[in-house]
Amino acid sequence: MRLKNKSRFSKGKVLSYPLGTFCAIYSSLLTAQQATLEEVIVTAQKREQNMMDIPVALTAVSPEDLEIYGVRDTADLTKISPSLTYDQTGLAQNSGFRIRGIGTVVYSVSAESAVAVVIDDLATTQSGQGLADLTDIERVEILRGPQSTLFGRNASAGVINVVTRGPTSDFEAGAELTLTDDGQEKISGSISGPASHSLAYRLTGYYDDIDGWVDNLHDREDLDGSEKWGVNARLDWDVSDTLVLKFQGKYDDSVSACCSPAFTYIEDVSQALVLTAIPLTEAAPEIIPFIDDENTTITVDDAPDITSESLQLSLKAEWDIQNHSLLSITGYNNWDLNEFNELDNTSYDLLNYPFGNGTLGDPLGTGIEPFTLASNGGVVQLNQLEVDFLSQEFRLLSPEADWGNYIVGFYYSNMDADRQFDRYAPGLGVAAGLDAHSLSDNVVTSVSTFGQVTWNLGTRSRLTVGARFQYEEIEFDLTDIDFYGGGPDTDVSYNDDDTVALGSIAYQYDISDSGMLFARYAQGHKGQFFDAAASTAFTGELDPVDKESSDAFELGYKAELLENRMRLELVGFYTLYDDYQAQQTTITDAGAVVFSTENVGELENYGIELDSTTLIGDNFTLQVAAAWVNATIKEYPDAECYFGQTVAQGCITDSDGISTQDLAGKDLQNSPDFKFNVAGNYVWPAGNSLPGDVFANVAYSWTDKVNHDLQLAPWMEADSYGVLNLSIGIEVLGDINYTVTVFANNLLDESYDSGLLDSSLAAVTEATSRFVPRDYSRYFGVRLRIGM
Repeated sequence: MRLKNKSRFSKGKVLSYPLGTFCAIYSSLLTAQQATLEEVIVTAQKREQNMMDIPVALTAVSPEDLEIYGVRDTADLTKISPSLTYDQTGLAQNSGFRIRGIGTVVYSVSAESAVAVVIDDLATTQSGQGLADLTDIERVEILRGPQSTLFGRNASAGVINVVTRGPTSDFEAGAELTLTDDGQEKISGSISGPASHSLAYRLTGYYDDIDGWVDNLHDREDLDGSEKWGVNARLDWDVSDTLVLKFQGKYDDSVSACCSPAFTYIEDVSQALVLTAIPLTEAAPEIIPFIDDENTTITVDDAPDITSESLQLSLKAEWDIQNHSLLSITGYNNWDLNEFNELDNTSYDLLNYPFGNGTLGDPLGTGIEPFTLASNGGVVQLNQLEVDFLSQEFRLLSPEADWGNYIVGFYYSNMDADRQFDRYAPGLGVAAGLDAHSLSDNVVTSVSTFGQVTWNLGTRSRLTVGARFQYEEIEFDLTDIDFYGGGPDTDVSYNDDDTVALGSIAYQYDISDSGMLFARYAQGHKGQFFDAAASTAFTGELDPVDKESSDAFELGYKAELLENRMRLELVGFYTLYDDYQAQQTTITDAGAVVFSTENVGELENYGIELDSTTLIGDNFTLQVAAAWVNATIKEYPDAECYFGQTVAQGCITDSDGISTQDLAGKDLQNSPDFKFNVAGNYVWPAGNSLPGDVFANVAYSWTDKVNHDLQLAPWMEADSYGVLNLSIGIEVLGDINYTVTVFANNLLDESYDSGLLDSSLAAVTEATSRFVPRDYSRYFGVRLRIGM
């Protein structure tokens, strides 16, 4: 984070957010200075509080932090928070977050993420919705561990709380342009100020276009690029001295060619098949020379095409009633997603079927636009999803009193997800087990009351108790379509309901005027759902995947040290999860890859997290974060075996011919044991021939090796890696302020993966494909910001 000169420190203009420390800072280097850290206000407990005063493990991220670490969207927050990881899959709908190794990444429209993503007090419902642009934000709060008491049904692992900037009392305007040598062009702007004595507004917009970075040999076009734009409009109306109304409308539009898996390993190329049928040497011989750990080359005749639109509307009413605050939040969110991709990932006429660039029309009568079929006889699929989410929340907040404070609330939500899934593979050879067509409608209604009370037990200790009572109802309708007219459609309907009571309790003790210890226990909950992966034709009854529950224990230390020039947080945790919801991948006798979700018996995670921010002298800020996390399966006796797993490797086949392995004691997938990041910022103040503040930033993040497969196939392990970012710039203040920054991301050119795909089932030999992140290689850029 950028520091200002000495005079600005004395005016309290420095904002610094803790990102952690893992090393000792010698006090002899920290002589008395006027520079201090300003307090960080967060809403982690549904009210504004100093983050150092609350018994919750969290990381707060500022806009400056996003620049230092090269963060473009919420997925890049993994570079800042060591406890946060992101699962990249081939479908935007199902990619999602993990906190402390825990998350839900499944191919089902009905499943919600275990990590809640909340944007301006409104929750998202699908994992893919959590991938949000971070233009014009005030801060991001990453709450680690179960937060279900205050945040509800899909916060069993934690919360990512995004807060955008609001209207200002004084006029301000700004614009920013970013250009990079790998083909990114991003422009954003905002304007804010008073419209009258009682109205204030803010309008923000952005356009972000980036070229692809995955090479397609078929047409020499680059894939994985995207074009995005969006607007965010906010209006605050002071109706009276006791009532404020806040209106917000947010719209985002995205078109991308993501995400294309590239082969990194095939055990025996001569034996490898495409979708269990055609030899790879025949279907895609041109790709074979490129297969290695750093491969970014594929060959497909039908590029992936993903379009999405998101609309978020909200009305907040804040009343001051006899020293209390009553808050009403009415929200509506619509997410429209269309994903087209080719399953065989080749240019080969796999089906020997004359699709020939035709269009399908609308045979199901859904009104959905027709799309182009595979241009060369490939297996293609289309996932069309529309989600409507309506929510209403009331909160009553007490004032701070000598005895303490409280909050009570009511929450209602209704989520309606309509999906059409089509995989076009007419019953010819390999296609026999792949063809699938279905319509589904998933409705989840939730009603809950919640509350939290904090008692001051004397001058140094506090006790916080929270509770939530929740009722939810799920309804699921599925039509499995006999697309080619050979038999009747299958219509099924299911419904279920559930009631749950959750609680949390935390004790704090101030060991000094600047430091406190806390102990916290919290229960987590993630609701049940009907598994609607639609990965193959419907074949039987559906039972709901059972709800997931957790019990978390935390011990923590928070302190502001060295005369408020160092902020430190140390947290140890242990969490036990029961009926953890996880996805398995199998292949049928007909050659279809099937994704199914089931409950793992038990798993646990435990570890230590350390955060700090330190000012060294007037001009240097050091931020370091580290997390040691052990996420382990305690009970999972009937897990699927990975491809080719032998008896000696733990795969047992019973008398019915069913092969399973016992994963008890094994690590959970995509959960690095150790991860850390370090950032430093130095400022040369204006003066002495400098027209403005010159600053330099360096940031390094390191991630331990990890296996991306629940079944722990050895070829699904990714190596450890580290990414170094560097930037330097100048900030000049005046009637018009401007900042120019030159930056290099992944300066050391360290190739790494954003996810791995087990391709062995379809290839019938050990095989791995990678999803390639944007900064898999070094790139340079310049950023220009002006404001007034």
